[in-house]
Amino acid sequence: MLWVMYRVSINSIRFRDQTNKRNAQRQPAEHTHWYFAHMNRNADNALPAIGSALIVGASGRMAAGMLSRMGVQCSVADLYGDSDTATICAGRVKRLGRIADLLQLESFVRQHDFVLFTGGFEGNFQVAQKLAQWSRSVFSSVAAARHLIAVETFNDALLKCCMERYPFIDADQISKWPAVAKDVMHSASCSRVDSMEQWQAQRSSNRILQEFIEGESVSQIYLAGGEAVECLGGTIQLTESLTWSGSISGVELSDRDRSAALKFATALVSGSQFTGVFGIDFIVNRNGIWPVDINPRIPASAEIVGQHVIRRHLSAFGIHCDQAAVPNHPHVIGKAVIFNRSGVPIRFSRKLLAAFPVRCESLPCETSIADIPGCGTVIETGKPVLTVFASGESQQEVRAKLSALQQKILRRLGQEKA
Repeated sequence: MLWVMYRVSINSIRFRDQTNKRNAQRQPAEHTHWYFAHMNRNADNALPAIGSALIVGASGRMAAGMLSRMGVQCSVADLYGDSDTATICAGRVKRLGRIADLLQLESFVRQHDFVLFTGGFEGNFQVAQKLAQWSRSVFSSVAAARHLIAVETFNDALLKCCMERYPFIDADQISKWPAVAKDVMHSASCSRVDSMEQWQAQRSSNRILQEFIEGESVSQIYLAGGEAVECLGGTIQLTESLTWSGSISGVELSDRDRSAALKFATALVSGSQFTGVFGIDFIVNRNGIWPVDINPRIPASAEIVGQHVIRRHLSAFGIHCDQAAVPNHPHVIGKAVIFNRSGVPIRFSRKLLAAFPVRCESLPCETSIADIPGCGTVIETGKPVLTVFASGESQQEVRAKLSALQQKILRRLGQEKA
């Protein structure tokens, strides 16, 4: 999945130790100290303590939950306005009819100490630039993100790492079908193509091909700072018809594959000036590990990898937090998106799912639900309904729990249709 982001660089010269009183009042159980970068060496020009964040993008609930645990007061602006997101944000959620609506919300954006762009608004560079003008941004620049997702960057990194077996190519270069067709700016729209005739029938100017690769789909989350790249963790990817539908923590790569993946990530970032967390999706098989997708943002799997992902991302932008008493994740945790595959719209009713606990970090359950639509929301066919979570001692156990929970919820949702 390919997203574009923008940032304003901050000169992190020295730090000021402050306890944010608002945060202490909101979360008395956690003692949180924030350290914020100075714009220069003059203490009079120190940045104020940051206590509020606006999250814009596809993973608003995820980011709001992670930041709230760190004592940040969050607001979310997205296309969903889910009910549990509103609960996390104490009602500070704006549901957008379209992405461009953000351009009419300057005063709302300026109310926040910083803005985090979590993806889903690919191609809307004007929106990203305005966000960075109206508040302190903690996401990377348009130029850096464009560089990271460019076909040429991807193929050059493959060559540098001697992994050129599966580059992005044009149809006249392909020697073996099937292939995967991807939108250059939005790879969530990828689809399988079995022949040249099929490709010609659906071809558009902004679509590219990659030879289909057999194997297991995994994702690695990386942190970029300067030319240095560090792996923060990874997941097994769940997919439906080549589209991401969930993740399970605890992926274990061989030393060979882990080294090759990090080498590719480093080559990809080299020269881009990209800063912060990003993700790369790979296919792993007996021949090695092969990159297939770049996510220049905090991936949706971050919440099951760990709280350290969001903390390290903020740190890359000069915002540091010392936090105690962070709950440990269970050994394995997974999430899966439920889509409306009924063929007809579904009118969502929360009472149908009253028996299912809502995901809560402070009160973890073996199974739970999240990204819950508001009552009466009509979910069109093919669109996501909500997300289910499960934890367990093994990936096999978590897969089984996720599958069982999905089936229970689908049966309940099928009782009421628009």
